[in-house]
Amino acid sequence: MGPGAESRVLMDQLTSGRMEYPLMDDEYDVVALGDPAKVKRYGMPADRKKYEENLIKHFPKEEEAIKKFMDLLLKSKSAFTGFFALKMFPKWLARLLTQTGIYNLMFKAYLKYFKISLKEVVDDLTDNEELKAVFCYIFGDYGVVPSKSSFAFHSVLINHYMHGSYYIRGGTNEVTYQMIPTIERHGGAVLVKAPVTKILMDAKGKAVGKKYLL
Repeated sequence: MGPGAESRVLMDQLTSGRMEYPLMDDEYDVVALGDPAKVKRYGMPADRKKYEENLIKHFPKEEEAIKKFMDLLLKSKSAFTGFFALKMFPKWLARLLTQTGIYNLMFKAYLKYFKISLKEVVDDLTDNEELKAVFCYIFGDYGVVPSKSSFAFHSVLINHYMHGSYYIRGGTNEVTYQMIPTIERHGGAVLVKAPVTKILMDAKGKAVGKKYLL
C-alpha cells in the first residue's frame, strides 16, 4: 500500500483517497526460533539490500547460499506474470500460445519456478537448518508446507514485503465506511440489514435487481 503501488491507487479510487496507510516498523516481521527461554530472533527488514545484509550478519558462513537465494527471488518475480497471462488472454490466443510452444518461451520463469518446491530450493542451497527455517518461515501465511508449495508462490510473498508493510489507520472497518460516499456519488446505495422483499427479473428471466423494505 505504498504511494504509487497499484493496490494503493485502486483503493484511493474506491475511497476517494480518504484512507491513510502508515508504514509499519522497518523490521516488519521477526523470526523466532528455539526454546522460548533463550529464543533466537531474526528481524526481517523491509529493504532488499538490508534484508540480505541482515541474513549474512546472522549467518556469515552462509553468504553464498544467501546471495543465491536473493538472486532466485529476483529471477522468479516474473513467474506470476505467466500464471495470470493465460487467464487474461482471449481463449483463442491462449490456445495458440500453448499449442505452438510460444508460451513456454515467453514465460520460462513460470514453468521453472512453479514446478520446483520451496523445500527443494532451500535444500539445494544449504544444509543449515536454521537458515532454511528463516528462508521458509512465512509459509504459514499461505498455509502450505515447504515440501508442497512452489518456490514461485513463496517468492511472491517475500518480494511483496521487500517494499515494506502498511496498516490501515482506524482499522479495516474504514475500508467499508470510506467507500460509501464513492458508491452514493455514482448513484448507488449502501443498505445494512435491509430485508429483501422481491427479486426483480427482466423479460428473459434474468435477475436484474432487488426490492427492499426500507
